[in-house]
This record gives sequence, C-alpha cells and structure tokens, in this order.
Amino acid sequence: MHSRQPATLKIHSNQIEAAGISDPGRMRSENQDAIYLDHDGVFLLLADGMGGHERGAEASTSALEIIKKYLQPEVIAQELCDITEGSGVPAEIVCLTSLVDEAVRIANETLFDRNRTENLKRYMGTTVVGMIIPEDDNVIWFHVGDSRLYRLRDSDLTRLTTDHSAHIEWERNGGWVLNREKM
Repeated sequence: MHSRQPATLKIHSNQIEAAGISDPGRMRSENQDAIYLDHDGVFLLLADGMGGHERGAEASTSALEIIKKYLQPEVIAQELCDITEGSGVPAEIVCLTSLVDEAVRIANETLFDRNRTENLKRYMGTTVVGMIIPEDDNVIWFHVGDSRLYRLRDSDLTRLTTDHSAHIEWERNGGWVLNREKM
C-alpha cells in the first residue's frame, strides 16, 4: 500500500461484505496506510502511519503484521482453551478481547523499542482500527488513534469510533472554543 496510487481491496464472505481504499491524498508524497482483509472475512485491519513522523509506512505495516498473528484461528483456539465461563460474557468474546489487547500492546512496545534503539528524532507511529466477526452474532471493533470505523446499513452511514487525539481529549476535559466574532 505504500505508493502514490490509490489501492482498493474487497472481501465478501458469509458474514460480511467489506471494502477498503487507501489514497495518499494531495498533500503526501507517500501512502503510509496498511490494510488487511482476512480472506475468510473473520477480521479486518487498517493502520495509518503518522504523517510528519519518520517511517510511518514501516510502522503501519509492522503493527498489522503483529496484530494479525494474534487473530489466527489456531491462536484463538488455544486461548479459548484457557478461558473459563463466568461473567455472562461469551468465552469467545473474552478470548478475542484479551488477544486484541495483547496484540495492540505488543505492537506498541515493538514500535516504541525500535524507535528508541534506532534513536529516531520523530518517533514512527501508527493508528490502528480493526473489526473481528466471530461465528456468533457478535462483532468486536477496536481502534487506537484517529482512524475511523463506519457502518453502512440501509444507506445510512454511522461512525462507530471516536478519535483518540489531543483535540478530542481537550474537548472531553472541558476545553472551550474561542468565538472570534464576540471579541
């Protein structure tokens, strides 16, 4: 996905129809997105390297490579063996939530360590957004950063995630907007 040309991916399975498009836009010389659509339609991942930082394309690709290892059927099956029923939440959901948490943590630690080891001035980083479609009626989605997940249903587009950004955090903590007309 690391070129000047837009790239598209499509997947159709029994559970989902999904498409992804990646475009560097007009301002960037390089597209730093990485998209992975599992061919069985079980999980979808997108990472967007942080523009203005070093090696964003490497960060997005590395993060997805790490995360998708945790979402392979054999890893999920092994993790399910270690989960006991309890809280009323299906074991598969507990399992997948745990795997996603660990995968994102390991991806973050890996990139952080690489940044420190290679003494980068503007640390490489990436956003991540993903969705998992287990065999039951549940869907799990997760994200870090400002890459968004939307649902299109009956011609209605709904944003499912809220950006993790300094601006959103500022607003949540009572930030105010200066109205220039009242000055």
